Amino acid sequence: MITPIGLLSIAEGFARRIPDDASYEDERDACWLSIGVAYLRQNEFDAAVRALERLTAPQAQARFRVAAVGWSGEHFENEAARELVRETVNNIESWEPLIYRSELTKMVKPICAVLGNEAVQAMSWKLKDPFTAANVLVSLSGVLQDPGVRRETLRSAEELAKGVRNGDRDYALRWVVSGYRNAGLEEDEQRARSEMSEDLELMNDTEAQMLATASEALQFRVGPEPEPDTPSLKLKRFLDYQYNDLRVLFLTELAEAGGVADPEIERALGSQAFQTIAPARPPSIYKDPSHYTVDGLAATLFGRPVRQVDDDRSYIDGDGDFWISDVSRFLSTVQELFQNFGELAAKFTPEQVEQGLWYLLSYPFALVQQLDTEGISSTQVVALTNSMYYPFSDYYSKRDQDYPGSAFFMWWDLFCSGRGNPVLDTAAIDVLQQILSLPNPACREAALHGLSHYGHVAQVVTIIDAFLDENRLWLSAEEIAWAERCRDGEAV
Repeated sequence: MITPIGLLSIAEGFARRIPDDASYEDERDACWLSIGVAYLRQNEFDAAVRALERLTAPQAQARFRVAAVGWSGEHFENEAARELVRETVNNIESWEPLIYRSELTKMVKPICAVLGNEAVQAMSWKLKDPFTAANVLVSLSGVLQDPGVRRETLRSAEELAKGVRNGDRDYALRWVVSGYRNAGLEEDEQRARSEMSEDLELMNDTEAQMLATASEALQFRVGPEPEPDTPSLKLKRFLDYQYNDLRVLFLTELAEAGGVADPEIERALGSQAFQTIAPARPPSIYKDPSHYTVDGLAATLFGRPVRQVDDDRSYIDGDGDFWISDVSRFLSTVQELFQNFGELAAKFTPEQVEQGLWYLLSYPFALVQQLDTEGISSTQVVALTNSMYYPFSDYYSKRDQDYPGSAFFMWWDLFCSGRGNPVLDTAAIDVLQQILSLPNPACREAALHGLSHYGHVAQVVTIIDAFLDENRLWLSAEEIAWAERCRDGEAV
């Protein structure tokens, strides 16, 4: 058997061998963060701090500090931990942009346990975001014993919440209302509720309905239930994925589970396949793509392993909050990607291309939504839409027989369905007409499917009728029926 500490020692040895060059930075930080948090869970604070010293990215350092502050609340006698908490609080304005609001709120109780209530009060004054500061004070009120001080703290939170920008203000006030309710301050609760522009109960009901819908969608499965995951299956997948940080994550998960006593896994951990350092993984799919070259964008979208299990998405995608700082520049790069799609996509497997197109057309890039960004010209909308002809003509038409997925068939559902943008709609219909003229049946099927979303447009009826007149002799009865349904807008 390998003990938890033994597994973490193996993980440290592996992490030290990851190259120091910039392309491996994300993996190095992911490894040392995983190791540091795992040592905290084993109550080995000094070893955890060794991992912190290896972290280079501020985001990774912030993630460790969140975990360490939480740990310190249960181990407030540890002087080194107290000092780390004190240093974090004293410099909270530096860490605030890197820590989620919910995490800062959860840090309140351990900070109170380690440094006292006054430290949280002082921290709230340093926070730049009034929403976050209000949440922190509401959480602080929950641990205060003096009713008068508790009420004053909630009053301060209310004033901060009232200064939050429109759109978030009601949510900030909802926290305050909850604080007053928990404190039994009914008059204050009603006053805070009156400051909200939306009815509190309606907000709660709407949110509950959204969560219920999302939960139902997540539980819906097509086909048989997947077989239960096991450490052996996970190890095999992680080796197939060839990501260094996933191997370390596997070790830290085994450590948290209490060690490993499986001889097969123990042998695998010492094997050359496990110990070999793999090439650097592509950047997180959530990284700002504004300044990618076209090759860099192609590698980010298509250059990652295909998920073998849906639940592995977070392992393959990486971490972060998706945003695009320069949408116009990003769209220009996407246009270049489409114009050279035949050459660029050929470097990857069809399965990788399929996965990457779903990233681009759906979550997280949601390409069509980027065209709605303020400042994007009609000229750029048309140019990008026109460039979508080339993935069909230069790639899909040549690979449809061995292409494994539905991204090309669903392309226009994802890109233009229900947008109601006249400029985009006109350009999309023009491109779909061009794709419909390709001799490849799969391309024509995708084009007809796309045109079906415009079944109410007279131009589309004319296009599909002309297609049927020209090809009726060569089409099967099923193909004719499909085209007619698309013409009539019934194939959506």
